[in-house]
Amino acid sequence: MSGRSRRNEKGCLGVAKVIFRLALLLVTLFFVWQAFGTRLFGRWLPSAEKKDLNEWFEVNGDEVRIYRDGIMEQERKGLSRGDSIYLPYEYVRDELNSRFFLNDDRTISMTLPDEQLVFDDESTEDGSPVLLTEDGAQYVLLDTVEKYTNLTHAGFIGEDDAAGRVFLYTGGSSVTRAELKGKARVRTRTTQTAPILTECPKGSTVIVYETLEEWSRVCTEDGLTGYIPNSLLGDTTTDVLPDTWTMPKTAFTLLNEKVVMAWHGVYNPAGNDSLDSYLANTGGAVNVISPTWMQIRSADGEYENYASHEYVEKAHAAGLKVWAAIDNFNQTGGLTEFNTGVFFSNRKNRAGFIERLTQDAAAFGIDGINLDFEGISADSGPAFVEMVRELSVACHKQGLVLSVDNYVPYTYNSHYELGEQALYADYVVIMCYDEHTGKDVGSVSSLPWLSNGIMQALEQVPAGQLIGAVPFYTRCWRISGDEVRSEAMGMRDADQLVAAEEVPLAWDDQSGQFYGEKTAGNETLKIWMEDLQSLTMKSDLLKSLELGGIAAWRLGYEPAEVWPVLDWNSD
Repeated sequence: MSGRSRRNEKGCLGVAKVIFRLALLLVTLFFVWQAFGTRLFGRWLPSAEKKDLNEWFEVNGDEVRIYRDGIMEQERKGLSRGDSIYLPYEYVRDELNSRFFLNDDRTISMTLPDEQLVFDDESTEDGSPVLLTEDGAQYVLLDTVEKYTNLTHAGFIGEDDAAGRVFLYTGGSSVTRAELKGKARVRTRTTQTAPILTECPKGSTVIVYETLEEWSRVCTEDGLTGYIPNSLLGDTTTDVLPDTWTMPKTAFTLLNEKVVMAWHGVYNPAGNDSLDSYLANTGGAVNVISPTWMQIRSADGEYENYASHEYVEKAHAAGLKVWAAIDNFNQTGGLTEFNTGVFFSNRKNRAGFIERLTQDAAAFGIDGINLDFEGISADSGPAFVEMVRELSVACHKQGLVLSVDNYVPYTYNSHYELGEQALYADYVVIMCYDEHTGKDVGSVSSLPWLSNGIMQALEQVPAGQLIGAVPFYTRCWRISGDEVRSEAMGMRDADQLVAAEEVPLAWDDQSGQFYGEKTAGNETLKIWMEDLQSLTMKSDLLKSLELGGIAAWRLGYEPAEVWPVLDWNSD
């Protein structure tokens, strides 16, 4: 072998060794990278992992994830059946439209000012059942909800979609859209290492739900929600979604003058006989009288009825409207046996109650109904409000005026739903008394408390439908150590007590009343007087707010001198 051949062989062997060493180095580097590199640098490298959509939306099978105006409903999910989407009844009631009312027979009522609907197992909408029961839970067809709600939706269900989801949008809300400046990967978190939900081509449009410092939360055209870098977003446009449904107008029956109403306590048939003397005391200031004729007496909603044809004829002859009051507290059975929520959750009970009430009104020539249901629990609120809706429809068909009595609004009695009442009833009455009761010593109706209560009510009720009710009574408080007793008494009786016990009175700017206090032995008497001056201030305040009227509880407690200041219709 020549020397050149040996040199070539040595050269080949050298190259082979170099290649082998390089290959060994690359393999070593590969394993080192697998072992350590991804841990050290993986947080900065874009991920190509695809996220399972069912896992992302947390749905299985026919479950449907609900979004409303870009916010995901955390607890409740809808269902799909074919091309139809169903929403949980509780979600519909709580978040979308409280007028969908679930009766105790599992039917659902929907009452509008001009229409009463009942959906049952046989009700359909475009061939789809309106109601669906799954594992004991009630669901409502979204198309039916949308028909009576200011709402639109985009649904993604069926075989072409890996995970069921629906996006609800409220009419009048704003939607921000952006066109993508480049191809974008939508990720589950605000980092390039997060899994990918989908890829959007350049020029496609996304809805921008939330803009952060470097990323935005968006919804794609195919209904996937996630994050993309802000650098890929083009110019944004904001659109206001059109209203798709408007509440029908109620044909209110309002007086063509201010209401000046007085309640007349009638607790037996003989109570009607006091009408003449009470009216003589008012000097013609009153134009509406509300006798407490109808008093619920038992669990089945039956009521005492002390209505009188002669009474109505006398009132009409004097130029007065008669709005018969019905209450749930004057009869023992009404207080102890009658459960507002249980009774009115049954649609047949509501219908029967309303039929009896309107038939009695027609039989006696009554002009209106004054609904005075007190002590209603929060659980009973929805059933009570549904009854008010249905009663309003019946009253307006018969030409009756419907007024509803309410406490001064607070958070704890918000279930009376003043705003909803005002959409159906002709008048909403705020009873501006019993500020202090029980052992809570204080005024029955201080001026600031009354003012605050009416202002709160005006946030929910148009002024022309609001009636402010003032007291013709006060309370005498007697305090002895830890013992507190109080006695309600009319204005005239309070004057006599103060005179008889020689209680000194002084004007109290804070309450807008004369205040009296006297200690004798171990007992202290306290009293906040209701008189001409305090009632004048209350009446002037209510009148300045251009309310629909004023009312007073009750006839027989007051001196004649107060009526001229309550006469809102005098020149």
